[in-house]
Amino acid sequence: MLLKKKILPLLFLSIVAISMIMAFYSYNKRSEAIIFKFKRNTMIIGNKIAEIELTGGAPSRIYFADSLLFVYDGNKGVVSARPVQFSVGSIMTAPNQQYGSIQMIDDLTAESNQVNITDIKQKQIATYQKGKYYPIEKYSVKGVDRIVKAGKKDYFIQKLDDKTLDNSFALLNLASGQQVPLQSPYHQYNDGGFATDGFMRRAFNGNKIFHVLYHMGKFAAFDTSGKLLVAGKTIDGYDRPPHVIKSGGKFTINRKSKAFNRAGSANSDHLFVVSNAVSESDNYKRSEGDFIDLYSTHNGNYIRTIFAPKEDGKYITDVFVTDNHLFLLQGKKISIYHL
Repeated sequence: MLLKKKILPLLFLSIVAISMIMAFYSYNKRSEAIIFKFKRNTMIIGNKIAEIELTGGAPSRIYFADSLLFVYDGNKGVVSARPVQFSVGSIMTAPNQQYGSIQMIDDLTAESNQVNITDIKQKQIATYQKGKYYPIEKYSVKGVDRIVKAGKKDYFIQKLDDKTLDNSFALLNLASGQQVPLQSPYHQYNDGGFATDGFMRRAFNGNKIFHVLYHMGKFAAFDTSGKLLVAGKTIDGYDRPPHVIKSGGKFTINRKSKAFNRAGSANSDHLFVVSNAVSESDNYKRSEGDFIDLYSTHNGNYIRTIFAPKEDGKYITDVFVTDNHLFLLQGKKISIYHL
């Protein structure tokens, strides 16, 4: 009887402990789930009007400016450029320009007789004369993690704030060297910038800058003066920052944290975001291709989704849109579609 009295309380405590552990596990599992219960309005991508096979290297970024298609090769550290004619069955000629000494490209613009390239690894803005391999001018931008051209001498930058331990935004003027702090569209998470890290893209017409978070379902649109225009939500992503580990005063991200929004581009009306997330309502399988979610550049609302099948077994590496055309980089192939 005495033994029974001792065992029963212990058994009860064990059941409670197991229940708490299971509840904790269930909570953590739920918290890892996609936060937005979304349904996609998905359509298959249309017929391509042109394609090009790239040779060698590791193409990772594409741009279209001044009637030229620019391709960045990360292995070679070179941007190649070739003219493109938009017509059915159009012939895309071989590259006739190359720009070198690049380590990690973030933005490219071409105008008049110049090409401007921002390099976030070398922390610099390089100006090239068209057709010349080496830059004719360099501008150092230390401490910057993302940089996109906003005007003739203005650049929109993302950098880590030493005090808040989070990403901040500013408008940099090259002529004066002045950085004007901008309103952040996100909460401060003080996690070394991981929660609010994302990619920045300039709209094709150049009048807006977009910042899309990798890990959380949020994005923002700014005008070229740095004014916050839209604070929007993507239809997928986490509702909280990814798991971040702090050790020895340094932050690292948990390898299990998923980057849902991995690439994008914008034109006058639409922000295109390549998403890794899958909805139960999807008619297409993620293993068969990519979902490109479209949002309004005017109010941030979700519009529809384009499904792009894999090319030669490859997913989308980068995307670029004009007001009339969509460029997809998949492996070593670039495809062009009418919008």
